[in-house]
Amino acid sequence: MATRLPHFRRLDRREFACPADYMPLLALMPLLAITLAGCNRGPQRVTVPTFDPVQMTQEAFDKNDADHNGSLDARELSAWPGLRAAIPMIDVNKDSKIDQDELKAHLESYQIGRIGLQSLTCFVTVGGKPLDGAIVEFHPEEFMQERIKAAHATTNSDGAGFVLPIEKGLPGIQPGIYRVTISKKNGDREMLPKRYNAETELGFVVSSASGGAPAQFKLDPR
Repeated sequence: MATRLPHFRRLDRREFACPADYMPLLALMPLLAITLAGCNRGPQRVTVPTFDPVQMTQEAFDKNDADHNGSLDARELSAWPGLRAAIPMIDVNKDSKIDQDELKAHLESYQIGRIGLQSLTCFVTVGGKPLDGAIVEFHPEEFMQERIKAAHATTNSDGAGFVLPIEKGLPGIQPGIYRVTISKKNGDREMLPKRYNAETELGFVVSSASGGAPAQFKLDPR
């Protein structure tokens, strides 16, 4: 006797027209990949990055605190898009600057959290429209380069991409402060303005405080 197969309803693409509709699913997929990665070969080990908050803070200020006043203002942060993006999270006293104690406290939070890897989905739009085939790269700011690794994603037709390590490893990204570059090429020609790649102004902070929120980059084509 033939077995009757279950009926599956064909979904209309319009049902998934908005990234917000499936953000929860996208956020869970990397976690599923981490879980399944060890099914046949045994679980892969996730190592918690080693941070030295005092030394890292000193390195950041040695390179950028031009007036040696113990705080980094907008001008001094212009070359550090990752740190600039972190101001809302780090600037506790709301003076639009980052001082040594604030940065040190933020770095200490990574130690306390002891998170080795976080799942992350990114969304890229240009002029409000999803950007397909963009290469999104997350590079640790200089004072974090020896502690965490770079990661990247390639966007699909919905402008969405799962973040993976550039080197081989489990899906996800390590907690830290990153400068972000986004590139979309037609042959050898870069289609996006330099402020998004060669001279990037983009940054992103990965931490437990972000609550697994996706990285959303809304680009202007001009």
